Amino acid sequence: MKPISVSILICTHNRGEILARTIDSAGAMTLPPGVALELVVIANACTDRTPEVARERCQALPFPARCVEEPIVGLSAARNRAMREAANDILAFIDDDVLLEPAWLEGLCEVLRTTPAEIIAGRVELWWEAVQEPAWISPPLANLLSRTSHGDQPRELEAATMVVGANYAYSRRVYEKTGEYRTDLGRKGASGMGAGEEGEYVRRAMAAGFKLFCAPKMSLRHWVHPKRVDPAYFRKAAIGLGWTNVAMKERFPLPVALRSLVGHAYLFLRHGLAELASLLRGDQRGRYAHRVKRHIGQGGVAAGFRRVLGRPAIPGG
Repeated sequence: MKPISVSILICTHNRGEILARTIDSAGAMTLPPGVALELVVIANACTDRTPEVARERCQALPFPARCVEEPIVGLSAARNRAMREAANDILAFIDDDVLLEPAWLEGLCEVLRTTPAEIIAGRVELWWEAVQEPAWISPPLANLLSRTSHGDQPRELEAATMVVGANYAYSRRVYEKTGEYRTDLGRKGASGMGAGEEGEYVRRAMAAGFKLFCAPKMSLRHWVHPKRVDPAYFRKAAIGLGWTNVAMKERFPLPVALRSLVGHAYLFLRHGLAELASLLRGDQRGRYAHRVKRHIGQGGVAAGFRRVLGRPAIPGG
């Protein structure tokens, strides 16, 4: 059995209370024999007690763990620092508001040992603890909350968009060949508008020949903040996704710009009409699902025009 070494990497910003539970869940995992493990918390531009909380919790873990402070605000900056700090061969990113299932590490090791995967997408279920799941939450909305599942058996995945930033991993070879994350993508501080840094990174890695597989048993639960079941949150997140769709394009010549603008305009109009039809039918679930896609189109059109005018797709990026 080949040896495996894993660095669990958690980027966090001013979220000490929920982070403590995430770290504790890592300590409750089953540790397979022959697997070296460490945990590294990147406290990103924190202004509260989050670094102290992280260090306190890390001391209680049955494997090496530490907290490093990164002063440059932004999730991508924090991810880049995490990769530089990691000591092991597998770099596994999880969010700071998750509960790892006891078999999470076993599920990751199973895929590493039985497939040619060098990029691994874990499973994310939603953790409805702080708020009751609304009846109008549909799969598109659940996906915006990071829910993801690709079946019950490991298999190769064809698209970088099938990776969710809350739970994924890759080998050090990927990092060495792909480099760092783009710092114009990803959230900055408490903002929920940025996104897409992990999808863009995985796309580059797959273009370099690295294979992406899902790991169904590498499972965790992602905490749903009460504010995230407000339609205003989904509007904000969907518009941000539209921005990111455009920002991820490295070049934006006229043919690419036209395709992007037409495609996002079509998305806006098609789902705007479908949203209206759902409203007239009294179908609240369908109404919200179409509204999210309409807002993605809206964000993409706005970002496309910004890029045509020579400005960043993401305001402030």
